[in-house]
Amino acid sequence: MIIVASRPLTTSDNLLFEPLNELLAYAKRKPSQLLVLLGPFVDSEHPEIKKGTVDATFDEIFQVEVLTKPRFDIHIPDLEHQLTSLSNPGTFEANQVKVGCCTVDVLKHLSGEEMSKNPSGVPIDRMSRLASHLLRQRSFYPLYPPPESLPYDSSLAPKALQISSIPDILLLPSDMRKLPRLEYRETDVKSKSVWWFLDESMRLHNLSSLQKLCIKLGPRCPVDVDVVEWVAKAVDGSVLHKLKFRLLWESEPVTMPNSLYTCKTLTKLTLSYKILVDVPCLVYLPSLNRLDLQYVVYKDEDSHVRLLSGCPVLKYLDVLRDDDDDDHVMKFTVKVPSLLELTYATGVLSQRDGNDRSLVIDTPSLTYLDIFDYSGHSCSIEYMPRLTRAWMNASIHPGEKFLKSLSTIKYLTLTRLHTLVPWCNVVFSLLEECSLCPFRAGWCESLGVLLSNCPKLKVLMVDSTCEDHASVLWNQPRSVSECLSSHLEIFRWQGYAGRKYQKKVIRYILKNSKCLKKAEISLKSIGKLEEEQKKKMIEKLQSMYRVSTSILLAGPRF
Repeated sequence: MIIVASRPLTTSDNLLFEPLNELLAYAKRKPSQLLVLLGPFVDSEHPEIKKGTVDATFDEIFQVEVLTKPRFDIHIPDLEHQLTSLSNPGTFEANQVKVGCCTVDVLKHLSGEEMSKNPSGVPIDRMSRLASHLLRQRSFYPLYPPPESLPYDSSLAPKALQISSIPDILLLPSDMRKLPRLEYRETDVKSKSVWWFLDESMRLHNLSSLQKLCIKLGPRCPVDVDVVEWVAKAVDGSVLHKLKFRLLWESEPVTMPNSLYTCKTLTKLTLSYKILVDVPCLVYLPSLNRLDLQYVVYKDEDSHVRLLSGCPVLKYLDVLRDDDDDDHVMKFTVKVPSLLELTYATGVLSQRDGNDRSLVIDTPSLTYLDIFDYSGHSCSIEYMPRLTRAWMNASIHPGEKFLKSLSTIKYLTLTRLHTLVPWCNVVFSLLEECSLCPFRAGWCESLGVLLSNCPKLKVLMVDSTCEDHASVLWNQPRSVSECLSSHLEIFRWQGYAGRKYQKKVIRYILKNSKCLKKAEISLKSIGKLEEEQKKKMIEKLQSMYRVSTSILLAGPRF
């Protein structure tokens, strides 16, 4: 790993080099092969130096704060090869990788002199284009004459600025103050928060071109930091398209600025954890097409409803709720005419007493629905004529309208199944692919009815990996369903344990599927199953009658 850092290595209010100390602490925690520091380490434009209150020379500041000399012999072996100083500009090699670097903001200077337009009209990465001028002209500073503020010796320039061979890596720090994307993530919850780095970045840069802002703060972020101000600056002073904000600090949830809810350019918004969704009466997000709400708290149900109603072109909605915490919404209503895909999930195995919450879905344009809800709360769904794919867990109790919306889907997945009975009350006239993930062994008792209600089924997949070991008496259907006799082409069973009912179901499907082209059975990992036992299970599967000898029965996986 290589770590590269450039100025400023100090904060704007002192010369204690706190950012540099934090960087070195990070490098110590995450050992890297190479650490590159680009100056100036002591900047003449620093506010404290410009005030004239600093009574030390630049060299003294550097020797005291940056490259402190040990006051005793610490016997560092081979120090000469561990620490290298370069001229500016300069080149060096590390593990046969050639690196060129220059601390002068040559990219900013070039941008002021360049006139460029791509004939095809397709935008080009401006930074890459500016850097290419250096490589084509083989010079670290291809402009002449240079600005008066630049320390430039014309007698030394031809040789000092020459790029004799093209480097593999070119390090050109720039303060062009155009920041299209800013991402700050704290991934290690045990490490000290370096929120000040984000604060300084937003203070030093012109945010007028900021398009994406991603902020993920961990539990060690100080609770007195004004995190809301960062969002306000990004929204008010830029053309922000994407915003992701996750806050895991120990303090109370924070309220986003009102300007966020009227941002005309925002297309994607993600709010996570310690966020209080307090939506003003005037909310309008005309460009927002994707919204992710992950474990947030709502001021009230009205705020939740206003937020969704203020998104006229919303297409994708992802909601995660913690059912053990009160997020102030009892009736979660999703009424968005433009919505195409909805994912709704609550915490697994809720400990709350009573079924006092409900989910209401009114989305006539919806094509994909994913509900992961083990709370047992009521669910009301209006007719969705365009729905083609659904992923449901067994805690959902489908009503008449719900089943009517599912009647025309093509792809259905049912997870943690206890029983198939509720899902046998409708004919899935267009269903082509069905995946079943049983949790209770009794699910198979209604399998025959379900298959008879899926006349065009082509793919059937069963995953019994998490199934319990209750005894089941499975009776073979008296008649063969239309899907087996005319349509089923692919059959997969994962987590096969050799149980009696499993053998009967598989034998029945293989025997009656006249159009079957491929069958795959994978064994469940059952402790220290002897190789001889595995071999017998495989032999029994291979010996099962198949309506056609051309059916490919894939070897079981372990």
